[in-house]
Amino acid sequence: MNAISTRSTSVVSMTGFARGGDARDDYSWTWEIRSVNARGLDVRVRLPAGLDQLEPTLRESVSRACTRGTVNVTLDLRRTRAASGFRINEQALSGLLALQTALGPRVDQAPPRLDALLGVRGLIEEAEPEGAPGDDAALRGALLKTFERILGDLAAARGAEGGRLAAVLASHVDAIGQLTEQ
Repeated sequence: MNAISTRSTSVVSMTGFARGGDARDDYSWTWEIRSVNARGLDVRVRLPAGLDQLEPTLRESVSRACTRGTVNVTLDLRRTRAASGFRINEQALSGLLALQTALGPRVDQAPPRLDALLGVRGLIEEAEPEGAPGDDAALRGALLKTFERILGDLAAARGAEGGRLAAVLASHVDAIGQLTEQ
């Protein structure tokens, strides 16, 4: 029996990847967690705007599951329901009309045409439904529940990689032992 297999601790890799998601009400989401080798534990979190309050909980969960490595956590959150229409960006329209007035004496002045205004980027915007995702406690709970499941998948991937590394190390230790005996 070799030295690797007699140890009571299992070998866990610092390298792993897990991805998965879910959907609820007007949202669908995908968590992606990547980990690579590093001396200590470095957790990097990228969340959509309005969900920053989840970061401390995510960091705590990662630190319970991983002791070393650089762990990148990314959440892609999308609304599944179409926007509730369009709205005019009043600030952009005011700026555009002020620019037309300022340029008036220098160029041939004509009233702005609707088809030209519709072609100006940022003037017409999709109206988002009311309420930010961070305001929905049930959504935050569902996001965290999915995150814990994906974090478990990452731990399993790191454990499987560690098992493969342990087998390679064990074979090397066995070969060294046989060479030592010879």
